[in-house]
Amino acid sequence: DMNPWQWLTPDDGVRREFEALSYRKISDFIFENNQPCISDGLQLQGILNLADNLAEDGGFVTVPGFHRVFDAYFTASTIPHDSPSSSVPQHGRTSHSWTPKDPVFAAAQRVPMRAGSLVLWDQRMPDGSFPNRSGRPRIAQMVKMFPARTVS
Repeated sequence: DMNPWQWLTPDDGVRREFEALSYRKISDFIFENNQPCISDGLQLQGILNLADNLAEDGGFVTVPGFHRVFDAYFTASTIPHDSPSSSVPQHGRTSHSWTPKDPVFAAAQRVPMRAGSLVLWDQRMPDGSFPNRSGRPRIAQMVKMFPARTVS
C-alpha cells in the first residue's frame, strides 16, 4: 500500500498535494495512505482481528523482513515506473502491484490470527489477503500510524 518511488524521493512536494485533498471521495484517503516519502519517517499499518481467522477464511498475508531490503529492491528495479505493475494512478490509487512472477510474491506468508489479535508492520512490507473459501466472514479493523509531525 505504498508508492515505492515516492517513498525513495525525499520530496516535500507531496505535502502540497495532501493540502489540496478535499476528502470528499474515498480515493483521497487512499492517495494519502499510499504516498509517504522517506522524510516522513516510520509508517506503520496494522490489522485488529475481531473474530478468529482460520486458514480457509483467507486473511492477512505479508512478506516478513522485506522492509530491510525495500530501498535496495526498488532502487535496483528494472520495472518501468509507468508499467501496469508499477506505481501508476489507477482509479485514484497509487501503489505497486505484485504479480505471481515476482520472486517477492513467492515469499508471502499467511499470518493466522485469533479474535483480539493485532498485527503491526512497516508499510514498506508487501501486504494483502488470501481469498475467503469459507462461509465465515472476515471481521477486522485496519489501522495506520505515522509521526504526528506529518500532519499539519
